[in-house]
Amino acid sequence: ISSTDYTVPSFGQRLVGDIDTVADPSFIGRKINDVFFHRNRLGFISDENVIFSRAGDFFNFFPSTVTALLDDSPIDVTVSHTSVSILKRVIPYNESLLFFSDKTQFILESNGNLTPETISITATTEFEVDTNVQPVGAGNNVYFAYRKGAFTNVREYFVDEDNITKNAANIT
Repeated sequence: ISSTDYTVPSFGQRLVGDIDTVADPSFIGRKINDVFFHRNRLGFISDENVIFSRAGDFFNFFPSTVTALLDDSPIDVTVSHTSVSILKRVIPYNESLLFFSDKTQFILESNGNLTPETISITATTEFEVDTNVQPVGAGNNVYFAYRKGAFTNVREYFVDEDNITKNAANIT
């Protein structure tokens, strides 16, 4: 495969507003750490931000109007935590998304449709993660690696339905 087989996609154009009223998506000029697809939207994680395209318009990251926030508008949110949490990995989990930083796990919560008004990303657990290794889902669990001294261990992330708590047990 040669480099002429690929092209850089256009991420839409600012058709309304200006740079002050419709800012560039937060991934512009920054490293994109992971790419995913969720609920008819293309998504990126970059630094502490989760960025979704417009619904059904996968390469458009600009809104169609500045006078209203529509359900299909792009989404660009920052995770909230007491310490810096650079997001490195994302994996589908229980019809949602689970995001990983070096020491914190976050879960996307959205009631019904995924819109700019219904999205919420909250810290769920705080376990060290080796973000060089992609987490893997298996059934209701997610397995992820972490370093302990000179060794790599594996944790099993799960939701305890009895106590409605989230945990990650060391399985190695």
